[in-house]
Amino acid sequence: MNESAPLALQYGVLPWRRSARGPQVLLVTSRISHKWLLPKGWLIPGLSSADSACREAFEEAGVEGEVGGPLGQYGYIKITRNGRQVPCSVTLFGLRVHRLLRNWPERDERTRRWFALQKAPEMVAEPGLRELLEGLDRNAFPAD
Repeated sequence: MNESAPLALQYGVLPWRRSARGPQVLLVTSRISHKWLLPKGWLIPGLSSADSACREAFEEAGVEGEVGGPLGQYGYIKITRNGRQVPCSVTLFGLRVHRLLRNWPERDERTRRWFALQKAPEMVAEPGLRELLEGLDRNAFPAD
């Protein structure tokens, strides 16, 4: 990665819910490599960064809920369809899931699954995302 290249900014969410055993996070697969990740995307004109991230969560994972403040940032290299490498910085917001939809725009292209907070980091391939998830604790997920 060229260190002087400007970072492309993306926004995503960490969809979560409480269970009897503690917080769970919802991961989705990427469309091409089918690796586990979190919903994210580009800023949508006319929407805030948090609202853009929520729209991506609806489209990619079929979730709706209450967005919280930023949980952190991580970097990764996006590989475009034509093979170009784009260095990206993702700001991640918490999203307490209130509704899990049966039908959503990318349901035929992605798989979604709930994981315990402690298990989620080992499921993702992106080192930056893994590190961010490892740094979260139960206190990042308020009880009712």
